[in-house]
Amino acid sequence: FVDNGDGTVTDTSTGLMWDQCYAGFSGHGSCTTNTGEKKFFYRDEALELAATQNAANYKAYSDWRVPSIVELQTLVKGTTAPTIDTAAFPASTPEAVCSASINVHALFERWCVYFTVGLVGPSDIFTKVRLVRGGHSSGTFGLLFGGVSGTTTTTTTLSATSPVGTT
Repeated sequence: FVDNGDGTVTDTSTGLMWDQCYAGFSGHGSCTTNTGEKKFFYRDEALELAATQNAANYKAYSDWRVPSIVELQTLVKGTTAPTIDTAAFPASTPEAVCSASINVHALFERWCVYFTVGLVGPSDIFTKVRLVRGGHSSGTFGLLFGGVSGTTTTTTTLSATSPVGTT
């Protein structure tokens, strides 16, 4: 991780730029200052937070979003709680942080990373949010469940006999 000096950190392996603090907290290098804003969010509220921060040009950027589960899982480092790099993300607690990814088997749930053990699971609870922006174009990185990292590429082939692409 590279500390950008503006309350953000960049993961050089994925190209993602992360808000260094959970939503509702600030303090470069500490993330312990309560901003007086909401600190726990349901999925729709988290999406609204990203839109609000973009309208305010938060930290000089207007393309923040709630991460996908694949993006969020890239933050898992190690097996000791919290399973996140606390130098890059100070004051990170080993709690669930949820993504924008919906559990298709229960649409009221979203996929979360439980930083106590670094595993992924569904949740419908109020959780902390960490915003993200950027990344490699076209989804050229991936992380498989279970902490296996790798690169993914998608290729689409069209032919006259197969009007629908295959991947």
